[in-house]
Amino acid sequence: MEQPLQTYLQVASSGRRIMNYFMDTFFGEIGIILIIAPLGRLIFGKSFTSHFWGNLLFVYVVVFLYYFVFETVFQRTLAKFITGTKVIMENGSKPDTGTIAKRTLSRFVPFEVFSIYTGKLPEKKGTWWHDRWTTTRVMRNKK
Repeated sequence: MEQPLQTYLQVASSGRRIMNYFMDTFFGEIGIILIIAPLGRLIFGKSFTSHFWGNLLFVYVVVFLYYFVFETVFQRTLAKFITGTKVIMENGSKPDTGTIAKRTLSRFVPFEVFSIYTGKLPEKKGTWWHDRWTTTRVMRNKK
């Protein structure tokens, strides 16, 4: 029998969320530098890295796919696997594909990283805009 949500999950701390952000950024950059960019140069040649706007768009697409695929399939990114956290809806259910797409696109809003400090209501403290706008939460298993 499955335990009620509140007995084995708790909201991830702000520190854990910031750690997720930095680790996911690191993994994304390493992936782009070591895997994606060399493949792009192999397929498209030197022109692949010579266009600033094309590269910027490419990076956004890769970042979108990273979050979208991992959170759709596993409810976790690589960093969330390490920190023992996962994405859920506020009601405890698994987010659908559309919610994950909105959540991922919300990450591209300028200064979104600072939104963790803007929750005025107690239940919104430690949430980011991409959580609030999609009624999702990042939770961790209680030890």
